[in-house]
Amino acid sequence: MRPVLTMQLSAGCIFSSGTFPGSTKLCSLGTATTRKYSNADFIHTLSDLAGLSYDRFRPEKSIVNPAFQPTTRWIGNPENKKDLRDFDAVVPVPPGLPLPSLP
Repeated sequence: MRPVLTMQLSAGCIFSSGTFPGSTKLCSLGTATTRKYSNADFIHTLSDLAGLSYDRFRPEKSIVNPAFQPTTRWIGNPENKKDLRDFDAVVPVPPGLPLPSLP
C-alpha cells in the first residue's frame, strides 16, 4: 500500500498565553505550521514549551524554537532500517501546506 499524506500527518494544538513564562522566546506559532517535523522529536517540543532544559535537549528539534532545523522524516518499520524511506520523497507535500486551523 502506497502511503498517502493523511496517513502520515498528525495534528497538534498549542495554546499560548502572553502571561505564560517563556512564551516570548518561542517562534511565531503560525510559522510552525509549515515546518517539516517528525513526531520522533516531540519530546524536544514539549520540553521547550514547558521551559525544561537538560543534557540531551536539542532546541533545533523543537518545532516552536527559533533554532529549529528540519531533518529527514522517515516512514516505515524502524526495527528494519532498510525498509525506512524518506517521507518527502514518497509522499509529495505541497510547499507551505499549513495544517488545518480551527475557526
